[in-house]
Amino acid sequence: MPSGQVPQWLVIVLPLIGTLVGGLGGALGGAFLTARAARKREREQRQHDIWKQSEAHAIAIKSEWRAERLQTYSKFLSLLDQFRKYVPNEKFGVVVKKSDTTEMHELNLAAWEIYWHIALIEDGGESVTRIGKGLLELQIAFMVAAHGVEVSPKPKEGSGQYGKLLVQLRTAMRNELGVSYHASSALTTTPSPPFGMTS
Repeated sequence: MPSGQVPQWLVIVLPLIGTLVGGLGGALGGAFLTARAARKREREQRQHDIWKQSEAHAIAIKSEWRAERLQTYSKFLSLLDQFRKYVPNEKFGVVVKKSDTTEMHELNLAAWEIYWHIALIEDGGESVTRIGKGLLELQIAFMVAAHGVEVSPKPKEGSGQYGKLLVQLRTAMRNELGVSYHASSALTTTPSPPFGMTS
């Protein structure tokens, strides 16, 4: 073999080795990229599954929370409605007597207890707590007036205010719960005149 010439076997072996190394490198690189993509897909799937589970959990908690609020609001409205028979109203001949103050006091205390529960569970619904507090303060004014003490607002003025606030409270509760007008009988009842009479 003259000098400066490459042996023939080298010319044949080098391309074969290059092809083998290139093929092997390509196969290993492809396998690496495929494994990496599979790990990424698995990680994304786990994150998606975790997100779906947390979303389902949040929906369940929100549903339970809404049910608790609906029940609490209904109890609160029931107590406020029971108190209406003691709201002074000359049109319907309602006059608060000292003898009524014991039941009035019991209703007011029970309503305050539920009010504080509502105030604790509220999440941005200040209108319900504000209106509810206004109604409870009117109840106190009516009880004090039953003992012959001057109060503001005067019982006659407060009776109209009580009914208006009760309607506003129902509306605010419906809005907070996302309840349509017919979805809940406790929150959608039309206010009746005090003590159940019709005009």
